[in-house]
Amino acid sequence: MDPLTASAISKVATEVVDVSKKSKEPRKTFDDLWYLTFGRLGLTADKLRAKHQVDLENYKASITEKIESIPDENLQEPKLSIVGPALDAARFYIEEKELRNMFAEIVAASFDKTKSPHHSFVEIIKQITPIEANILSLFIDNTHLPIVRYDIEQKETNSVIDYGLTVFKGFLDDIDSGEEYSIELSNLKRLNLIEEKSYVLIDDTKYEFFKHTTFHKGLKEYYNQTENRCKLKKGILELTPLGKGFIKTCL
Repeated sequence: MDPLTASAISKVATEVVDVSKKSKEPRKTFDDLWYLTFGRLGLTADKLRAKHQVDLENYKASITEKIESIPDENLQEPKLSIVGPALDAARFYIEEKELRNMFAEIVAASFDKTKSPHHSFVEIIKQITPIEANILSLFIDNTHLPIVRYDIEQKETNSVIDYGLTVFKGFLDDIDSGEEYSIELSNLKRLNLIEEKSYVLIDDTKYEFFKHTTFHKGLKEYYNQTENRCKLKKGILELTPLGKGFIKTCL
């Protein structure tokens, strides 16, 4: 955040403390902070693409709607350490709907005394992609997601070697290389949002998809031509405590 914006936001925050004691208008606080963060963009709107302006308006409308839906007894003045960085960072993600919506959720949550958005959530959103956001959304209705890995049983050395890939279905109809979500899963694990476990889902049908993929068939066919064997190894992805808190607030 540039010094001018930071100083202006700090000034508004100080004034808000005095005003809130008398009028209790946290919704007005949002309008003030919005102007300080995005006002200068509006002054040069003619230089921006029309879509950007529409996205910006949708973003503000989304936050306003969420704040308006908070019961009056739960409304509070937001922590500037949460709402300030969230509004400031969102400027660079306005055109990415998934991430924009996450920032909107954090901003709205900061006005709700029943919620406790963590300060790290803003930085996490800045480090994930829309695809990774969509992967996280799968955990809204699923505690665990199926994954598979492969062991290569080497007859000559009588040893087992891990093939080195975590295969994940995600939103795919087929898997060709086994690396389709490698970067995304690695990043979500790096951020400590998800982790792999060797547990197996009780519903074995969740793993049927993997047995019929192009990747699985190709791997089996290749190793069947050798003395080695390829064995599918079932597992799961689950959220870490940080991941659970993140999707509860941001999705």
